Amino acid sequence: MTKKVNPITQNFLKPFVVLLLLLISVTAFSGCLSSGAADGDTLSIYYTLTLEDGTEVESNVGGQPFSVVLGQHTVVPGFENALYGMKVNKTKTVTLQPEEAYPYDPAKVATFDKAVIVENIGSVPNVGDEIWQSNGIQSFRGIVKEVTETTVVIDFNSEVAGKVLTFEITIADIQKGKAP
Repeated sequence: MTKKVNPITQNFLKPFVVLLLLLISVTAFSGCLSSGAADGDTLSIYYTLTLEDGTEVESNVGGQPFSVVLGQHTVVPGFENALYGMKVNKTKTVTLQPEEAYPYDPAKVATFDKAVIVENIGSVPNVGDEIWQSNGIQSFRGIVKEVTETTVVIDFNSEVAGKVLTFEITIADIQKGKAP
């Protein structure tokens, strides 16, 4: 038994099938050209960092973008994870819990002999003062939390440690690289 094909239906469907195949090909090809950020890529990034209450902490928008190589873990984990798959001129807003960004670490709170601090900075610090300490390789910023008759307590956690952070991220450029 031979199946009869309606010439009107056959001719009507042919352009749609061709158009569908063309659309699939273009979509697949454009995906190759505009693939998102991946390991080894160097990204130029603009960002604005805000706290839960909307207070802006930091931004480089309107200034110079900063660069990061994906997969080298030079930025906090939640921020780096948000960059994967992003494309040039695209913006993403991501909210990070403290454990994805800057968890508060009680081990970064240190108690020092007050006399040693006074000898090093030349005066008695006040609660809220910023103190810098160096280990010979890098410097650490701390905030004086308590001053007693004999001790000074300094918190070396980041000022945003333990807080929920929102980053608005825009990719200015992607230089494709090799995966680490």
